[in-house]
Amino acid sequence: MSLSPDLDEADQPQTFGRRTGRSFYAAPISEFRITEDDAIIGRLSSRHVAFHAAAEAEQLRAWEREIEILKESFAKLGSPCDDWQLLLEIPLLRLAKRIDAVVLAPGVVGVIEFKINATAFQSADRVQTERYAQSLSDFHEASQQRLLLPILCAERARAKPLSTTLVEGVGTLMEANATTLADALLIVQSHVDRNVAAIDAHGFTYLPMRRGFLYLVAIMDWHTRKVLSWRISNTLEADFCVEALTEAIHKFGPPEIMNTDQGSQFTSFAWTDRLRRSGVRISMDGKDVRKLTLDNIFIERL
Repeated sequence: MSLSPDLDEADQPQTFGRRTGRSFYAAPISEFRITEDDAIIGRLSSRHVAFHAAAEAEQLRAWEREIEILKESFAKLGSPCDDWQLLLEIPLLRLAKRIDAVVLAPGVVGVIEFKINATAFQSADRVQTERYAQSLSDFHEASQQRLLLPILCAERARAKPLSTTLVEGVGTLMEANATTLADALLIVQSHVDRNVAAIDAHGFTYLPMRRGFLYLVAIMDWHTRKVLSWRISNTLEADFCVEALTEAIHKFGPPEIMNTDQGSQFTSFAWTDRLRRSGVRISMDGKDVRKLTLDNIFIERL
C-alpha cells in the first residue's frame, strides 16, 4: 500500500507543447540518421537552457554518446524503421523527470533509458526505466492504446539474452548495452502493427494537472485486490491515511498483517499505533527497490 498522485481536474489531453513541455528533439528516424550530431546537440542544448542553466559538459558528452549509439542501432535495422519517430529528452511532469529517448512505431512505444559508461544493470536503474514506461501507460493518452516496451541501455554492461513478456500492454524490461540495443529495437520492430496508426511526435499527448497533485491512499485486500477504503488529500500528512485505515477496519475488521512502504505517513505514530491497537502485525518494504515496486504494483495501478 502506497501513496499515488491523482489527477486534479485534468484538462483535455494536450500535446507536448505550450502547457506540457514538448520533447527537446523530435524527428523521423530517416531524418535523425542524416542530421549532424552537432545540430542535434545544439537543439537539445537550446531547449535545456529554456528550463535549466546551460548544459554541463558531462550532459553534453552523454548526449553525444547516446546519439552515436542510436544512430548505429537504427543503421542495423535499416529502412523498415525510417518512418518511425524519435523523441529525445521527453518531460514527465508527474515525476519531474525526463525520459532519455522514446521511439514511436506503429502500435508500439519504445522507452529507452541510457546509462552511459555503466558496466552493470543496477536495480535502481531498472525500476526507473520501468516506472517511466508505466507513467506513459497511465498518463499519456496515445500510449494507452499501444504496446509499451521499456529498454535499459547500460553502455558497457555484459550482454545478456533479450526478450520481453507483455503484461497489460507493457513489456517486461529489456536490458541492453551499446552493441545489443539494436537487438532490443528489433524486438520493438517485431511488435509493430501496421494496422495501428503511428503516433506523430507532436501528437504524443500528456494528461496535465491544472493545479498540482492530489494524493490518493487506498487500503486494498491483497488476496481479492478489492479496495476496502480510500481517501484523497492535497497534503502528505498522515491523518487521511489513518482515516482510510480506520474505515477499513470498521467495515471489514482488522487484518492479520498490513504491508506498506516506508513513507512517513506509514511510519508515523498515528498509523502504527492504530494498527497495534487493533492487533495487526506491521510489515514494511525494505531497501530492495525492485521488490518494493513489485509489492506495490497493484496499488500503483489504481
